[in-house]
Amino acid sequence: MNRSGCMRYLTAAAVLPTLVAAGAARAVDLGGGVFLEEELAGGAQLKDVSGSEEKFEEYRDVPKGFVLDLLRLTLERPQSADYLDLEAIHVLRDDASYRIQAGRHGKLRIGFGYDLTPHNFSRGVLLWGGFGTERLQIADVVQSQLQANEQTQAERGPPATDPNQDTTGEDAIQQSIVRGLYQGGQEVVFGLRRERTGASVEYRPMPEMAVRVGVVNENRRGARVLGTGTYERWNVGTGLAHTLDRFLVAGSDLAEPLNYQTVAVTVGVGIQKKRWLADLEYSFTDFSNSNDALLWDNPFRITDAQSAGPGNNFDRGRFAVGQIALVPDSHAHEIAATAAVDLPWHGRLGGSLSFGFMTQNEAFLPYTRNTAIVASNVEGTPSAASLALPARDLDGQVWTRSGTLSLALHPLERLGINARYRYYKYDGRSREVTFPGYAAFGESFWRTVKNDRNAPVQNEVFDFTRQDAELAVDVRILRPLSAFVEAAWEGTSMSGLRIEDMDELSIGGGMLFRPGRSATVKASYRYLDRVTDPYLQGRTAENPEATGLINFNWAERRRHQADARLQLTPAKLISLGALVRAADEEYSGNSEGTTVADVFRFGRTDRRSFVAGADLTLIPSERLSAFVSYAWEYSEERMANASKDDSAKAEAGSLGIADDYPAENYWNSNIFERVNTVGVGTTIQLLPDRLVLDAHYNFSYSDMDVETLNPNGVSSLTLANAVANDWPTLRNRLHQVVVDLHFRVTPDIRLGARYLFDWYRLDDFAWDVLEPYMAGQTVENSTRFLFADATYHGYRAHVVTIYATGRF
Repeated sequence: MNRSGCMRYLTAAAVLPTLVAAGAARAVDLGGGVFLEEELAGGAQLKDVSGSEEKFEEYRDVPKGFVLDLLRLTLERPQSADYLDLEAIHVLRDDASYRIQAGRHGKLRIGFGYDLTPHNFSRGVLLWGGFGTERLQIADVVQSQLQANEQTQAERGPPATDPNQDTTGEDAIQQSIVRGLYQGGQEVVFGLRRERTGASVEYRPMPEMAVRVGVVNENRRGARVLGTGTYERWNVGTGLAHTLDRFLVAGSDLAEPLNYQTVAVTVGVGIQKKRWLADLEYSFTDFSNSNDALLWDNPFRITDAQSAGPGNNFDRGRFAVGQIALVPDSHAHEIAATAAVDLPWHGRLGGSLSFGFMTQNEAFLPYTRNTAIVASNVEGTPSAASLALPARDLDGQVWTRSGTLSLALHPLERLGINARYRYYKYDGRSREVTFPGYAAFGESFWRTVKNDRNAPVQNEVFDFTRQDAELAVDVRILRPLSAFVEAAWEGTSMSGLRIEDMDELSIGGGMLFRPGRSATVKASYRYLDRVTDPYLQGRTAENPEATGLINFNWAERRRHQADARLQLTPAKLISLGALVRAADEEYSGNSEGTTVADVFRFGRTDRRSFVAGADLTLIPSERLSAFVSYAWEYSEERMANASKDDSAKAEAGSLGIADDYPAENYWNSNIFERVNTVGVGTTIQLLPDRLVLDAHYNFSYSDMDVETLNPNGVSSLTLANAVANDWPTLRNRLHQVVVDLHFRVTPDIRLGARYLFDWYRLDDFAWDVLEPYMAGQTVENSTRFLFADATYHGYRAHVVTIYATGRF
């Protein structure tokens, strides 16, 4: 039995005997002033699922057989205020929760908790052994056979040759070998399980003072898909006719092991007086990953090799063993102080101050595992695999400081004033490490610069300071009508990033109208305007991004936000609610560059969203109630894009200057998403207070369309991958039916039956045609690309539960 499974059963073993033993007793005074109260819910469950069971149980565990949904025991001694609460939910399941609370009211509180939360991704096929570990292996004989039948670039012909032409027949041999591997591939389930254990103690040496200590340990274990790969580019034409290049793609869906542990310890003390309070807390968080790297065998290579040169489009992915660094260990400390004091005019002044720092000193991996790569710019041109690193680790450090100050005043009965200021400082103090190069092109060649702008291979250290202030005034104009106005500012200054300063101003207001007890109307509106310093010029070593591209998080933005709510209860038997919310965003910006190519051209340009919903509840009689609800969500996002071309094409582009993204390769994408959600339900008391029927139906339908267009038209110079295309609609549909019939045997005991029907369908044009091995079915040559088939299309699930609940 693994460690987490052992922990689960040990916890249950500690809690259940006490609960079950007590469950045989009625609610009685146990003597000595001790009272016992118990609650139990459980039964038997049948389940039938066709399709993706992982998607159906994405965040839950729905087992077959006996189920114990709830066990609760409460012991109290009112005379001394002593108490003991024990609770177990979803016992011995992967979404179980266990709680123990004990102590003396107002004096001592001791808590213990243990929770499990699953996150199931999908089922898939893996060709490697070692699933869930840091080493994925394939038999040497497979690597040898696939390498022996590799069709090289020289064998395929000149660069203008179609890479799908199997000139030697070796593609067919490799494809046959791979398809044989898939027939015997290992079926795996990608997912993780979070296991959280916590304990806390709070002691009050005096009524107004509390001392507390808490410890939480969280483990996350499992595996998820990690995609890797490279490509070889086959030119179709040269120079200005260079528009229809073909590619040979090589890569693999790997299984990234997840084995994380997070331990958090907090110690604090607080004092609360009648007119003031103060609190001081220290916290320590330790994160560790049992796996520092993922190593995997390249199925198509048994020996290492190096590509011919930095400008060579071919011979990539020539390593025998690949490596990827995984999430590093880290440690964080923080100390925080808060205080508040009452003021005249029904006011209150509060503030907080915190200091923290995080460290990370995980050892760097070797440059590569490919022993054939030569570090060409290092004296002696040694093998990059054994080349000494310039430092053992990053010596990563981040210091943070934050503070808040808030003031609330009510100088008049009908006037309220609220002000707030916040400060946050992120200070990156990691050392800057410069490397002589790195293994590029699918770990097949030594590259001495980080990108095509010749930036040095080094990490980027940055810091920023964010401040914001807000002032709001509430006024009750009339007894049923009140209004508020608010204004805010947020400023951010940055160092080591694409911009230096960013400021946003906002102003807004709203109203609350209550014409009577049966009606409430709320409405508000807010306008925000963000301006920034010029964006760092693109196509430089400092900013290798495209000229004219601005990250939307740092772009200038104008935003409108509005919402309105209505709640009506015209009679005790009717309740109606409605909601409308809308938002509109427009993005722009400017660059430090001075050419026509430097102006804002690419990135998010607009975003709009609208939400409307209503719900109606009817209670025509004491024996019948019903509800119906509907919600409609709409979002629209517009992006300006372009396809990158070579320098020869860019020189003759319509901009008239050297640019990697000429105007004939512009294409825009408009993304529209709509979600419709309907819910109906009823509760019928067939026999008043004895036999009750609950029935609910929920339906959700969403669709997404991606519309593309070429704003400058299509010419003979336009790249094929820049030509706009119509894309099929993506659809999600979910139906859910729940019917519950229960009979109350006594006021404390209930017997019932529940039926759940879940039906889900995903229509995704990419996943609909995806297979584990796509060789021979794609425009690109995908002989050396291996998928894990970690997809799903839907499920149909029936769950029947016979249950009993009791309270004693």
